[in-house]
Amino acid sequence: MLFRSIVRRPRRRISFNLVEVTVRCLRSEMRLVPTPERVQLVGFSLAAALAHFPGGQVLAICQMSNHLHLVLRDNNAELSDLMQYFLSHLAKRINRLDRMHGAVFERRFSEITIVDDIALLARIAYAVANPVEAALVRTHRDWTGLCMFAGRVAWKRTFSHFQQGRYERALQDAPGDDSASVSRSEFYETAVLEVGAVDRDLATAIAEAINAREADLRHEMRGVLGMDKVLEMPAMSRPKSSSRSPMPLCFASTRAAWYEFLDGWRAFVAASDRPPIGFVRANWAPPFPRAPSGRRAARDDRRPTLSLRRPDLLAARWPPGRGATSVVESGEANDGDGPAKPMKRPRTAAVRPPRQRSRRAKARATATRRQGNESEK
Repeated sequence: MLFRSIVRRPRRRISFNLVEVTVRCLRSEMRLVPTPERVQLVGFSLAAALAHFPGGQVLAICQMSNHLHLVLRDNNAELSDLMQYFLSHLAKRINRLDRMHGAVFERRFSEITIVDDIALLARIAYAVANPVEAALVRTHRDWTGLCMFAGRVAWKRTFSHFQQGRYERALQDAPGDDSASVSRSEFYETAVLEVGAVDRDLATAIAEAINAREADLRHEMRGVLGMDKVLEMPAMSRPKSSSRSPMPLCFASTRAAWYEFLDGWRAFVAASDRPPIGFVRANWAPPFPRAPSGRRAARDDRRPTLSLRRPDLLAARWPPGRGATSVVESGEANDGDGPAKPMKRPRTAAVRPPRQRSRRAKARATATRRQGNESEK
């Protein structure tokens, strides 16, 4: 597994897949502290992303001060596009609110597959009861941040966002000093965030799992910080210590389900390793694993086959008749299935720049040369 140590963990896209997503702020800063303004930004950005990618269905969400938990179903295998749209727009709005620029979140969100319904109950309970586990409040109902979970009826909440940039441009384009003709109410945009509905038995089991987890956490709790102190934290503050648990391969309630997922994961990783191995063996059009369904798969059908755009650069680095160019010209390139000759870099004499001596070495060489001249005289 040569490439597992130098590349990131591959993303596996399957339609109707249950996943738990965790998004963390950069340097664990409190950029998502649950003030009314930031709750509106998070809810509006997520609702706009779901409207743009309707294949995503949120089953639970919990907005903490420096991270965000999401449990959702990816119906169209487009989770990466949804999260890119959501996080990019949310980061711009938070930077505008804080009058800052730069990255808001870490480079990659955490994504863990949920295999069965029992594991789904545990992950929703974990996400919703996260403020209680952090000893911030005694129940999730006291948390002012965005905290919703699936029930028998779909939960809907409307969020609004003021388009400050459009409003300022409208003021500049107003004729003369007639800024009164520009109404602020025309620049408010609303979006509805919907948390999907589940069947009656599952909804009852989710509520019971949340109540049971909160009861266990309160039994071990010594005290809570309280929402007043939470809201007083500045956005750029950081906790004294931040602990993270290792990311598991998946969430499963039985060992058999875990091993079944492991077999599929190993097959997916092997398919993902074929393209880079093909590149090493001078196969410039190796087979890539493709998404099974959804709009991403439809877009992949229209993408051209990957090929080496500038073979002259390769020929300039490896002369003809040696190395990778000889493999390509002789037609011995591998198609990704059978053995092939690996590329060998030609042995060339390394030309090193002259070594610069220090002042002390120069002075020592000069003194030695003078002593030799005096002895000859």
